[in-house]
Amino acid sequence: MKHKISLFIFTLCLAATPLNSLVAEEFSTLPEGRRVQIGLEGVNSFKISPDGTRIATLTNLGIFIIDALTFEPICKINKNYTIPTIFTFHPDSKHIITNDFRGDITLWDTDTGERKQNLFNVKDVERMEFNTTGDTLATIYRQGNTGIWNVETATERLNLKSQVTSNTIFCLEFAPKSLLLAISDKIKAISLYDSVTGELIHTLKGHRSNVNSIAFSPDGTRLASTSGDSNIILWDTVTGKNIKEFTDEKQRVFQLAFNFDGTILAASNKNDTINLWNANTGELIRTLSGDIKGVFSIAFSPDFRSLNSFSHDGMYRQWNLFTGENTHTVYFDFNYYNDFSIGPDGTTIVALCNDYTARFFDLTRNIFEHHVDSRVVGGSKFIRMSPDGKTIASVQGNKTIVLYDRNEGNSQSIDTHHLVAINAIEFSQDGRTIAVGCEDHSVQLYDVRTGELKHNLKQSEGAVISLAFSPDGNTLASGNSEGTIQFWDIHTGEMKRDIRIRDKLIRDLDFSPDGKFIAIGVYSLNINVYDVETGKRQFFLRRLESNVDHVAYSPDGKSLAIGDITGEITIFDTQTKKPVHKFQSNVYGVRKLAFAMDGKILVSRSGNVLHLWDMTVY
Repeated sequence: MKHKISLFIFTLCLAATPLNSLVAEEFSTLPEGRRVQIGLEGVNSFKISPDGTRIATLTNLGIFIIDALTFEPICKINKNYTIPTIFTFHPDSKHIITNDFRGDITLWDTDTGERKQNLFNVKDVERMEFNTTGDTLATIYRQGNTGIWNVETATERLNLKSQVTSNTIFCLEFAPKSLLLAISDKIKAISLYDSVTGELIHTLKGHRSNVNSIAFSPDGTRLASTSGDSNIILWDTVTGKNIKEFTDEKQRVFQLAFNFDGTILAASNKNDTINLWNANTGELIRTLSGDIKGVFSIAFSPDFRSLNSFSHDGMYRQWNLFTGENTHTVYFDFNYYNDFSIGPDGTTIVALCNDYTARFFDLTRNIFEHHVDSRVVGGSKFIRMSPDGKTIASVQGNKTIVLYDRNEGNSQSIDTHHLVAINAIEFSQDGRTIAVGCEDHSVQLYDVRTGELKHNLKQSEGAVISLAFSPDGNTLASGNSEGTIQFWDIHTGEMKRDIRIRDKLIRDLDFSPDGKFIAIGVYSLNINVYDVETGKRQFFLRRLESNVDHVAYSPDGKSLAIGDITGEITIFDTQTKKPVHKFQSNVYGVRKLAFAMDGKILVSRSGNVLHLWDMTVY
């Protein structure tokens, strides 16, 4: 077996400030044969360890642990059968606990990613936090009550009733150096409980809407809180009295954090800024601002000089508290990739992101070269690169095709006047025609240069789901929701022939390089390859383990890749018709396949992540 390359694209360089690019070769969880994974399919939560040395990000692929000082990847945490839904750090910062949809609360090692033990099982947990010693765990349940657990004995000692449901309880925090537990479990108020006896010590009232963030001072004697009314209130936890209010009517506060000596209170705001307040006087010290989009997590560094922030644009930033300067930025690629297309030379991928940008990935160097802003590309559904690589096509809404000229940097639109969805688009081999498959059973052919409709090809049944042009560019194949593949002459608009596969959804089509055969991705356990000229089945295998979704021929026609709903990709030898290799993704469902780099790389989209598979491993 040839040497395998394992490369995980975790971040990319896009910021103007000093920026780390994490290429996480240390994450040894990549399946065999995968060279690169692009994207982490969204971020669900982000936390910094109590000692400030580790960053943990919960994504749909697992929890990634990063060194907060060097920004080097440490490990990835996930289970074989499920992904954690929530997590929190243990006070020692060396461990985290997770809860999943099965209800398992599990302790993990943040150095190795290994599971230490299953603590106990409890379902419908929405939030959880440790006390400062780590022997008590508080959990908020879906119905709104709070459970107080003895970690060692795995028993629930207390169950605190709530006035509200869990979707309005945003705050749960133990006080440092005391037994107090703060919960925003009352309407527009915070409850302070004795975490040992369950006794309600104080009810803190003063906000005009439900509380969305709280933070204890390091000594536990003060509690800061904020809500949708833009007020920050500082409470005395001994007396329960309102000490001071910080008010800025112009902006709503999202999150609060004290520094390590309790003298500064940081507040992230709706207007994409972070305010630093003097916690003793209430004076505004400084406002941190820049190219920030939606800060949802902030924490002070233990060096007393820096503040860390994480925002919805994937940027992790460090700020100098004395100058307000953004001193360090790391980009986490948490994008969802909705579609991709391979460039004409096989060395470039253009990928359509959930932020509506088109990103260009260089396969020879394994880096993103640049991206095109959504205001230029305009499309949010599907993406295709023309055979000459000069034009990018995408779909905006249900009826508009956007054509972006890479050389000129501008775009034009083709209005298809459809009132129903466009399900597929493809360029012809000469790049002069773009085909559009629609929900109203039609296939439309447009002139790329003029935008004029050349042919409107009507079917009698089924929404058009998939399209493929023949290698010679004279024939267009369309597959519909009723199990019919139709072959059209693109010059005359006439249908040449059709193939019927008994009421099956035709998800994908791909011609063999010589144009003699067509592989069909049908949502079934069978593989179907037909002779294009005769319409007869050339290759048929029954009873695969999972339903086939997508297919792709290698450039030399010797291999056929089949992707199924479990994320498994099987490579078949087209001569022997036997499987020769399998790739197994850790993401459910193969949604697209395409070969690149002269067949040396297979690109797949599983879930909303792009995988690059090494075809030289067998």
